[in-house]
Amino acid sequence: MSDDDLQTTEARRLLGLAAETSVPSAIDIGQAVVDGTRQVRRRRLAVNLAAVVGVAVVGIGTAATVLTGHSAPTPAPIAARPDPSAAATGPAALPGPAGPARAAAVLGDISPQRVAGAPTPDGVLIATRGSDGRVNVRPAGSGQWIALDGVVSTSPAAATVDGRVYIAARGDAGDVLLRWQDGDTWTRWVSLGGTTTSAPSIVGTGGHQLFVTARTSGLQVSYARVDLDTPSHKPSWRTIAGLDAYSAPLAGPVSTVGCVNAVPVSARGFQDGRLYVTAVCPDGSSAGWHQPFGDQIASGAAIGTPLTGGAQKPAAVVWFRGVEGGLWVWPGAGKPASVGVPPRLAVQRIACTPTVVTQTPGRMVVLVRTTTGSVWAYTAQQNAPTTGQWTTLGGYAS
Repeated sequence: MSDDDLQTTEARRLLGLAAETSVPSAIDIGQAVVDGTRQVRRRRLAVNLAAVVGVAVVGIGTAATVLTGHSAPTPAPIAARPDPSAAATGPAALPGPAGPARAAAVLGDISPQRVAGAPTPDGVLIATRGSDGRVNVRPAGSGQWIALDGVVSTSPAAATVDGRVYIAARGDAGDVLLRWQDGDTWTRWVSLGGTTTSAPSIVGTGGHQLFVTARTSGLQVSYARVDLDTPSHKPSWRTIAGLDAYSAPLAGPVSTVGCVNAVPVSARGFQDGRLYVTAVCPDGSSAGWHQPFGDQIASGAAIGTPLTGGAQKPAAVVWFRGVEGGLWVWPGAGKPASVGVPPRLAVQRIACTPTVVTQTPGRMVVLVRTTTGSVWAYTAQQNAPTTGQWTTLGGYAS
């Protein structure tokens, strides 16, 4: 069996895919190509219309000169826009003033809608928000998507605690909603309170507790600890001071940086578009916000491994979207490295903050959505994060 066959087999095993599952799906790729072709046709039509309008303007100006003897005013030049599909050698600083406004201008399609994932004995459970506002779940080992009842206003987050999968999302009222798997069924949504302005992120912390974080009013990063023995009791929400967050904050796996059971939290800064990380202790204290590296990013950042290196210089494997639209990874030291995008996409970029799931020790599954809403997984070893394999999972993430 060749190395490619071994990688494909391993990717199927980690994702819970049947052996006969096609990798990748020709249907998804074909749809992406069709969508991309339509976009190209629209752009060509826009260019043709602009040319016609330009000829008409020149004609009018000439006529005005002949009839009046005065030249028509010269239209102001249109500033050139950066090419969002241009390849970049690294997540370098954006042209012009730094900050998220520049990132949005360059990419044009930054989306906070993530693909959620949680490890199970059979593989990775996938959850997305569908076009109807409901959460769609793809159980591990199944190619079928199941729509859960109830409408949410953001993408979901997922975590496994004591063998049970929990899913959280933002409700229409701004509160965080939580539900969990009970055997083969799902409970109804339970409100955890809060007044949030982003999708939530959740992680288990031990002691049958769930750590929930989200952005709240004033660009603040807030969190709550949920006692899973009494999840219907709304927890108290607290704020992590010191950072205006542009992206939804993300919680990572617990570590011992600063204290036992410290939860790392990452967010993209509003002022400079760079990554900031802190660690929150069970008593509510935190280590302050620090920059693991200085490059700008174009999404939130998913922490894939427990923090190391001390509270003042935290290090971990971190996944994010670069300013050119591709998937990037910071291995915990040095400079971030480019992973790229799924193969044969019509539009060469991903359209969300990535999600990372550790299915087995040293092996990570990174989940993303494309500009057409399809779901992809990138599976790689922790010590070789740029040599993994892409697998299409179909579905739709709005």
